[in-house]
Amino acid sequence: MRWRLACAYLATVLAGSLFCHPASATTVSISRGNDGVVCSGWAITPDFVVTSAYCVLKYAFYSVSIGDKSYKVWRISLHPEFNLEPFGRFIEREEFAYSLAILKIVQQDLVVEALDHVQSKNELASAKLFTALAKRTDRPAASELELPYDSLKETKSGIVISNEEKGYDVCNEDLGAPMLAKVGARNLVVGIIVQNLRLASSPKDGCGNELHVIDASVIHQFLQSRLKN
Repeated sequence: MRWRLACAYLATVLAGSLFCHPASATTVSISRGNDGVVCSGWAITPDFVVTSAYCVLKYAFYSVSIGDKSYKVWRISLHPEFNLEPFGRFIEREEFAYSLAILKIVQQDLVVEALDHVQSKNELASAKLFTALAKRTDRPAASELELPYDSLKETKSGIVISNEEKGYDVCNEDLGAPMLAKVGARNLVVGIIVQNLRLASSPKDGCGNELHVIDASVIHQFLQSRLKN
């Protein structure tokens, strides 16, 4: 279902009008100046994209793209609880908790697919997790990737899943992509992937086997606060 103006879980009053922001599963590529694609992002509305804060710390011109369309980024907001201090040295796992950035794009005609998000972690117990990945240098087309796991832990801002037997093909260019859960016949947004770490005893395939995810509810709360400002 395409972008809808009515939804039940997030409403924001802005300039006297009521705006409602459902989740989407639309994955975009994020480019930085002459560096090309550096990360991915989740197009949460037609004019806002969210990604990992570590993707956009370098001062530069950023743009987002999907298919053959490109959109200029004119404002970047970092989550107020994101800790900049460790950047450039060893990063502790807990410092990914609020690695969240909202990108405001100039155009407002980005088409996003509307989906509900996970309301309770209990919904994940019997769900199949997967991610919607944009194309990258070694991936000629967008694709879905199943994310099997043998451990799922809750964090203060989301979840961490890991798999000691098989790594995840989620690399730097994929950070910021949405994680989804297939619950029954529905696909629900869990949040965005902000890091993929390699455990000490992990397999060598993929780019790591420990995915850090920021919950969709945290993202929507941050978006709501930005819309009020």
